[in-house]
Amino acid sequence: MFQAYVPRIPRLNLVGALALGRALIAATDLVPRLSEPILRSRRLLEMRLDHLTARARGHESHPWADRAPVALAGKNLDAAWMALYDWLGAFASLPAHLPTSRKAIELLVGIFPEGVPLVRPPPLLEWAESEARIARIDKGKLETTLRSLGGAMFVETIHSAHAQYIETLGHADGGAWSSRAIKQGLDAVVLAIHAYVTNVIAELFDGTPESTDNASALLAPLDFVHLRGSGSGSFFEQTIDDYPPPPPPALDEATWTRATFANVG
Repeated sequence: MFQAYVPRIPRLNLVGALALGRALIAATDLVPRLSEPILRSRRLLEMRLDHLTARARGHESHPWADRAPVALAGKNLDAAWMALYDWLGAFASLPAHLPTSRKAIELLVGIFPEGVPLVRPPPLLEWAESEARIARIDKGKLETTLRSLGGAMFVETIHSAHAQYIETLGHADGGAWSSRAIKQGLDAVVLAIHAYVTNVIAELFDGTPESTDNASALLAPLDFVHLRGSGSGSFFEQTIDDYPPPPPPALDEATWTRATFANVG
C-alpha cells in the first residue's frame, strides 16, 4: 500500500514544491507522536523550504501564478513528453526478445539519454530540454520508428505543445526565468520531500491499523495533489494561498533582456 505513495510525488515547479512541502509539514500536526527519523526529515524539509523561500523572495525567478499562460503551456509540454516517456517505458518492460521492446529501449536511450529529472526545469531550460529532444529525434531519424509503434499522436502533440510554448515564452515578462540559485534550492526541496516520504513509509510499514492511519494522515497531501481542480483538492489549494511566493518585479524591456540572457546556461 505505502509504496504507492512514491509514484504520487509529481514533477514540481517552484509554486508546487512550496505548496506540497508546506502541506506535508502541516499534516504532521494531525499525528500526535512522530518517530525521530520522521522528525529529522521534517526538520530538513522545513529548513530547505525556508531557504528556498528566502532565495525566491523578490527574485525574478519564475511565473508565480500557477495558471499563468507560460505555466500552463509548460505543463502541457511537460505532460506530452512524460506521456511519451511512460508509453515507451511500457513497451520497454515487455520481454527483451520482442522486437517492440528492443525498439522502445532504443527510442528511450535515443530521446531520453539521461531519463527524466524529478524537477521540472525553469522555462528557458524547459524549452532547451524540449528542443534538444526534438533534435535527437530528427538527427537519429527516430520519428519513423515512433510512428511504426503507433506513436504518431505523441509526435504531433509534442510538436504542437513545443510550438505553443515557444510562442508563450515570447510574450512572457521577466518573471519567467529562474536563476541557478533558485534551481538549486528547488532541487534540494524536492529531494527533501522524497526523503520525508521515504522515511514515513519506512517507519510506518508494519501494517497495523494505527500505522496505516498515521501514514495516510501524513501523506494525505500527495493524494490532494492528484485531485487538484476538484473540490477535494481544497487543502492543497489553500496551502498555495497561505504561502504565496512574492510577485516578480516589473522589468523594462532592456532589463528583461539582460536578465534573460544572464541566466542562460
